[in-house]
Amino acid sequence: MLIDDQLANELNMQLQRIFCLPISRSTYRDLHNVAMVLAKGDQERANQILEVLFTGTVKPDRVASSAEGKVRQMIERFTISCRMSKEVFEKGDFLGGVSSEILTQEDKAVAINRIRKVDGEEIQFATDPQAALFMVHHFLARLEEFSKHEASKGLIKGFEKELKDIQGRVAGLINGEEE
Repeated sequence: MLIDDQLANELNMQLQRIFCLPISRSTYRDLHNVAMVLAKGDQERANQILEVLFTGTVKPDRVASSAEGKVRQMIERFTISCRMSKEVFEKGDFLGGVSSEILTQEDKAVAINRIRKVDGEEIQFATDPQAALFMVHHFLARLEEFSKHEASKGLIKGFEKELKDIQGRVAGLINGEEE
């Protein structure tokens, strides 16, 4: 038996301690450390504990029947946070979301842009039309580089529909059409 009542209680307390703070790059390592401590250094057992937390599934041979309810509650409460900690650990610097709003400032339109990384860090900056075009040029150049790079060459071909949509929107801007 992998998880009994005592281990379920200890694991629940440790998860509460870990997730009472915002998820950061170290959260995923904290989960691994807790699993190793609770598994008393047995890597295979620690991996099985982590598997329960990350997959959200309880295999009958891994949980004592007396602890099954506690484990299911833990899964319900912490699995999404565990998965998110892995994503932040692996992709924290990646783009998580973008939003913008157009404001008028001294008779000029300015976009206030917010970029959120997967790790939750937010960056805010303003752009005027010229700066927005600069960014379009910059990212178009990155797409061109990706299309030539061996590791991502085939990926760009998979975005043909999106690229044609962008092409149509640019043509609309050039022709003075509004969406």
